[in-house]
Amino acid sequence: MTKALFGTDGIRGQAGRYPLDPATVRRAAAAALGLLAGRSPGAPFFLARDTRASGLWIRDVILREAGRLGVPVVDGGVLPTPAAAHLVPARGGCGGVVVSASHNPAADNGLKFLDGRGLKLADADEAVVEAEVRQAESTAAADAGVLDTLP
Repeated sequence: MTKALFGTDGIRGQAGRYPLDPATVRRAAAAALGLLAGRSPGAPFFLARDTRASGLWIRDVILREAGRLGVPVVDGGVLPTPAAAHLVPARGGCGGVVVSASHNPAADNGLKFLDGRGLKLADADEAVVEAEVRQAESTAAADAGVLDTLP
């Protein structure tokens, strides 16, 4: 059985390793962006982070995915979670993400997705994001297997 992607406060782990590897960050961002932007088309998605070095590449992955999906992003830079949570509804955002692992070791990082009210995603929304990530992982694995069998 696969370990749950979301813990009690988002997706956390060692930056660069599953579930905070670039491919999984991209898949989770795509799923969350699609879900949240679909509820409020045209509304911006807010992004904030703490000062961990890995936050920069994670931010870049999320920004690229938002650009690919056509979702406008407000990059708040380094902000505490409560400030990001306040800005999402105050500025009419569809949702957001805080890239932070709070009190965890510096090598760790995390993704805390926020809904349009600035609240942590509901369990049902986390389940949707996780299901889409798992589907994308399965598709990628199947594609790799097909490619491995080509002459």
